[in-house]
Amino acid sequence: MAACVGVCQPLAKRGHTITFLINEAFAGQYAKFGFNEILLKETPKPTENGDKTEAEAKPAEKKNPVKDMAEILKSSGFLGPKSPTEKLRDQVNSPQNFMDKFFNQMVEYNPQIAKAIKNERPDFFILDSFLIPPAIHQAGIPFAYLFSPNPIFLYRSKKLPPFGSGFPTDSDPETWKEYTELWQLQWKKHFLKYQIDINAKFNYEPEEKADPDDIFSFPMSKYLNIYGFPAELDYDDIAPRPKNLVGVDAFCRELPEPFEVPEKLARKPGEKLIYVSLGSMGSIDVELMKRITSVLAKTPHKYIVSKGQRGDEYELPENCWGENFLPQTKILPIVDLVITHGGK
Repeated sequence: MAACVGVCQPLAKRGHTITFLINEAFAGQYAKFGFNEILLKETPKPTENGDKTEAEAKPAEKKNPVKDMAEILKSSGFLGPKSPTEKLRDQVNSPQNFMDKFFNQMVEYNPQIAKAIKNERPDFFILDSFLIPPAIHQAGIPFAYLFSPNPIFLYRSKKLPPFGSGFPTDSDPETWKEYTELWQLQWKKHFLKYQIDINAKFNYEPEEKADPDDIFSFPMSKYLNIYGFPAELDYDDIAPRPKNLVGVDAFCRELPEPFEVPEKLARKPGEKLIYVSLGSMGSIDVELMKRITSVLAKTPHKYIVSKGQRGDEYELPENCWGENFLPQTKILPIVDLVITHGGK
């Protein structure tokens, strides 16, 4: 969400009309920034006993797609303490496939997207999705692909370590081999297969077919691809940036709400104010958050903690204050230090 809003706010200032096509669970989240919303709906799924839908069985619980996704990743071991190679090996050998969820969603969303295109007649699309809806290609509308994880994958260069491996850029490429082979299997099973399947389901034949043996055959846009990454850390000094790939330092939202430090964080001389955030994915591990805050409790400083999707499941120590979601861009200028996972 931060990337989408961060890109679209400057466009709105330039006079463009912005409409978001979003999961209905996010209703109102973009409207508060002044954007239009078109809600994409899913058919309610029956519960195990088959006599009620999930919505009927839990009417008071609002569906949270981000939390659902984080839970899937955590249960798969993707967010665990293992090394990247071990995690990838587990993913390749696992009968679970988290892309099932995205494929099933796209089966329902694609006709709704096609209808919205017909009704709204947009001039341009900005897409932030694991799968590219065939309706966009079939409408012939130019689109930009928005990529918020680490952009090393988009460079498509064998001079750089494989995406998600954690290998330093100056490490020996020989040490990358096992991970690269595993990633190739993962790519075929978890990503490429589903893009091919969704294209076939809606009778879309791509101009260029992806090579299943090429781990760099990510379905980027031929028009424009945008990623957020600090220029100081970017990889264009090691490998040439591909055509139609544009980087920005960060996707920063301008938030309308003011932020004031709570009174309970009033500091005595010598005490520092520190901000703690592990993002939407890292903070899903409640036990990890408890461990971190238990250590913070032993220090003489005050902390603002972004508690994350499951923030209601744990309490903070006396020297900490936080909420599930916080206006980070307004907090950063007023703290003395930031403790963070560093983003994706």
